[in-house]
Amino acid sequence: MCAMLDALPPPVESELALFQMSVLWLEHDRETRMHYAPDLMKRLRFALIPAPELVERVQSVDFMRTDPVCQKLLLDAMNYHLMPFRQHCRQTVASRIRSNKRMLLLVGGLPPGPDRLPSNLVQYYDDEKKTWKILTKDQHMSSSLSEIAGRGQLERNEIQGCLILQQL
Repeated sequence: MCAMLDALPPPVESELALFQMSVLWLEHDRETRMHYAPDLMKRLRFALIPAPELVERVQSVDFMRTDPVCQKLLLDAMNYHLMPFRQHCRQTVASRIRSNKRMLLLVGGLPPGPDRLPSNLVQYYDDEKKTWKILTKDQHMSSSLSEIAGRGQLERNEIQGCLILQQL
């Protein structure tokens, strides 16, 4: 189970799916496996699970409420989601995306044309199709985006008001 949780790329699409797989594995032989719960949960990146899912699907699992290590992991993830403007200060392994793929990101900027309103889009470059695709809309676009790039793992470039982040 540990090897699956540590695999890059992960065997499933979401961190929630990894959590659910772990719970099923633990529950399959609860008496002999439950002592592994804290170590398995430490391998999960709960900050990558959306806040509503943390409340509805993670917090509802009994050992996540009763085991002190699991409680702390859940609390840390909830705190991460509680203050989106401070997430750049709370980056840890628990909030790092699970991927070994290199990706070019475009965050915000001003589109060409007369209606040059600042964009709240986060886009990535699809190298196979040679086009930009929308990854998400950032509801909390702020001037602190430069702090995201200042971690030494990303190259930061600004072109016409866009912040382009490239993994080194």
